[in-house]
Amino acid sequence: MLDMFVGRVQFFFPYELKIGVKMPYALYVVVDLITRIGLAAVALVFVWNTYLSEWFSWI
Repeated sequence: MLDMFVGRVQFFFPYELKIGVKMPYALYVVVDLITRIGLAAVALVFVWNTYLSEWFSWI
């Protein structure tokens, strides 16, 4: 379902009907970059709170 936000998906495969939001390539690159940075930030916060906060408790 999330693929429909960045392109057109042939949702009902045997039929030629494609559903989704068509966006220019430049906008796709921006959305992709923001998504990657956001996921990396979430992963870093998770790792920091789970494993590294005890190591740096003196800070």
